[in-house]
Order: sequence, then C-alpha cells, then structure tokens
Amino acid sequence: MKKILFVVLFIIKTTFAQDYETLNKYIGTNGQSYLLGDVISIKSGSLEDGKFRSISYKGLMQLNANKNMLTSNNSDNTVYIKKIKKYDNETYKGVYFFVSSKENKNFIIDINKAITNCEISNCQKIDHEKYSSIKNKKEFKLTSEKLTDYVVVNTLDIEASDLYNYSIDWIKDNYTNPEKVIKATFKNKKIRIQGIKTDALTTKAFGLNDQRNLRYSIEISFKDGKYKFNPISLEEYISYNKYVQSLEVGWNKILIKTMVI
Repeated sequence: MKKILFVVLFIIKTTFAQDYETLNKYIGTNGQSYLLGDVISIKSGSLEDGKFRSISYKGLMQLNANKNMLTSNNSDNTVYIKKIKKYDNETYKGVYFFVSSKENKNFIIDINKAITNCEISNCQKIDHEKYSSIKNKKEFKLTSEKLTDYVVVNTLDIEASDLYNYSIDWIKDNYTNPEKVIKATFKNKKIRIQGIKTDALTTKAFGLNDQRNLRYSIEISFKDGKYKFNPISLEEYISYNKYVQSLEVGWNKILIKTMVI
C-alpha cells in the first residue's frame, strides 16, 4: 500500500512539476531591461471587450488557458515586479512577471505577450542604434576650481519619451543597485540620480596621500531632440585622522558653479 501511494505521489509530482528559472533581471522583446521592484504601467486590454490577453489575476494555468484575464477596470494601473520566472517545459513556455498593485492585488503578466499586444507602457521596441549614438557623448571633468557646467546633447529626431526610457535603461545597466541610485523620476521629463565613486579624489597633506570617495547628484532633463546633464551637488567623504578636525569628518560639499538656461 505504501509503495502504491509513493508511486501515485511521484506521478502527481512529476506531472505537475513546474521547472523554471528565477531571474533578477530580464530584457523584454522591446529591448527594455526589467528588474525586481521595477514599476510597470498597465495600459488597456487588447480584446474587444477591454479584457487583457496577457495578464491574469489567478495563476499560470489560468493565464495559459486564457481564463480569469484582467478586465478593463484595471486599465491605466501601475504594478511593481515581485518575481520573474522563466519557464521552458511542456506546460509553460515564456517569461512571466509576478506583480502586485498598490491595492495589493496580485497579477501574472506574460511579459512578451503584453509587449506584443501593447498592454503595457513602453511596448515599442527600443532603437538601439539611436540609443548607442547618444551614449558617452560628453563627460564632466573636475578641475581644481569646480565641476564643469551642465552638458546639453542634441539627439536630432529622438523624442523626449525615448530619451527618458534610454536613460533609465542606461542606469540599470551601469549601476549595481539602480533602485537606490534613482532618487526621483518625472515621467518623460526628468530623472535625478545619486551615486558614489570610491577613491575618486586624491589629496595630499603633511606628505600623506588621502583617497576620498565622491558622492554626486545629477539631474537629467529631456526635451524632444535633446537632453541636459546637470550636476546639482558634489560631496567628498573625509575620514578621521589626527590631522582632521572632528567637525570635518563625514560628507562635505564641494562647490559647483552651474549656469542656468
């Protein structure tokens, strides 16, 4: 009897096994990078009755069978990514985002299907040729007197919304913890970031070299055909030693001279 029970349980477990890979990051078919904790804007359902083809409020089995799909009253909502799972078995194939809304409602998104049917924002494929053309255009330099003034980069026919999305992707690609670096976003208008560069500044006093970390805050603003990179604060971290007054220990501001346009 125990042997039969074991065989039955094994068959059930094997039949319903859901082999998947858990991801921390995924690049959708639109070219956009998605990370755990990212916010996704849900648009409207692509079916005639306003229901969604790619988002379910039940489970994967329901989503796969096109049952219990999200209805039109959930349009224009925002959700954040809790889990990313990639399935590749006989039952499920694809990448699914397990998300939650601000009302604590849980949904499952077949992300690439949602992109194809434009049921989420940023469903247009990123033009990587344009994206690469605006990377590393110019740079800031720190002189003995100041940080160089703001930089305006002309990008010809790239719209502000695309520049905004490209910048978000660039931050995700270049920072270990982008959710901590991004301090504020104003959709398609501005992004404010704060980062730290270790051992970025070397000072010399009393014959000793002192390596200091720099903390910078930058505002990136967007308009059709151009974006502006504007440093808004710069700080150096002074560690304690016998030559430093206790009041100087910690983050200290460095003067930035900026211009206004």
